[in-house]
Amino acid sequence: MGEDSAAPYNWTWNNVAAGNYSLTARVVYDAGSSLDSSPVNLAVTLTSTNLPAPWQTADIGSGIAVGSASVSNGTYSVKGAGNLSGMADNFRFVYQTLTGDGEIRANLQSLQNTGPNGCIGVMMRESLASGAKYNLIGVSTVGRYRLQNRASTGANSTAAAGGGATAPNIWLRLVRSGSSISIYTSTDGGNWAQVTSVPVTMATNIYLGLAVASGTTNTLNTAAFGNVTVVP
Repeated sequence: MGEDSAAPYNWTWNNVAAGNYSLTARVVYDAGSSLDSSPVNLAVTLTSTNLPAPWQTADIGSGIAVGSASVSNGTYSVKGAGNLSGMADNFRFVYQTLTGDGEIRANLQSLQNTGPNGCIGVMMRESLASGAKYNLIGVSTVGRYRLQNRASTGANSTAAAGGGATAPNIWLRLVRSGSSISIYTSTDGGNWAQVTSVPVTMATNIYLGLAVASGTTNTLNTAAFGNVTVVP
């Protein structure tokens, strides 16, 4: 890849394609003797260049097929693998930051059936760590509403399934106000039904956005979100 013969021995790797890599550093000394470091494994994910600010995107967690996100005419196309379950998540997240009160709402226009364990929806998340606290209202990849959360960092997440949901008549909404997060669904984006309200135990500064997990580590689910609105 490259080398540097002078301290502090830095080298920049540019134009890296998305994928999984194993990197090793080598020191060459004396008359051609060398010593290699232990390999370091890393995954490179590419953020879309056309997401409007302040949106960003990344794969949360590791060990999954590389996802992506793009937007065209107000429709966000998000591809993600992985799972939202257990003590650590791996999924594709399109996100921005939120300080204090606020909300996110979106119309889930389409998704793929990639098996019973996938989940697509809107999320509020304390951090981008895989074991972070979160609340999500979404839909399973077999078309049932899913309410999920992780109440404490590194704990097992919990999930509850609801009635059937058929795209494009799926509208999802999370509202953070003071010490609670209220969760809503709608079939038309105008008449909202409150599912529940849960206590907020997250930090003042959090992340909110669109989450896509296919239910398997090596299969991507492509979901389309429209009418994505963040307040404030």
